[in-house]
Amino acid sequence: MSIASAPGPETAELSVFVSHLVRRSQQRAVDLFAKAVGTDGLTHQQFILLLAVDQNPGTTQTRLVQVTGIDRSTLTDMIGRLGARGYLKRKTAMHDKRANEVSITAKGRKALQAAMPAAVAADQAFIQDLPTAKRSAFVDALKSLSSVTEVEPEAPARPRRRRTARVS
Repeated sequence: MSIASAPGPETAELSVFVSHLVRRSQQRAVDLFAKAVGTDGLTHQQFILLLAVDQNPGTTQTRLVQVTGIDRSTLTDMIGRLGARGYLKRKTAMHDKRANEVSITAKGRKALQAAMPAAVAADQAFIQDLPTAKRSAFVDALKSLSSVTEVEPEAPARPRRRRTARVS
């Protein structure tokens, strides 16, 4: 049965809901990552954040939200924690004093490189049950669904206009 042919919500099976299947797949991928990296390594989100910062040096937190899909408050907390560990550094952006630029440190890059083989192994384990011929199409479909290919480059911030005092 497919969701398109389901007669109605009262008879629809859980196994036909794409959102449920994607969530379960994501849980499996994260579990495989955690098992591959081990308890002393980076979490999946930490790995993704470090990789995004490494691939986008000096990027802003706003851009990292767009690239990673991590919500703003979680991302801010993660940057603070990874900064305290010496993996990331944050500074006020030159082009916009309201924005923060984030960059990876040598220590952060070392942690990222240490986790990379395990991350690759976890991804390979995740798709190993798919026929080889379908793996590329699967990744392309995920990119399309997650809008990874549609992330717009960050536009420069507009300067703030100063308010003038009103004369009464």
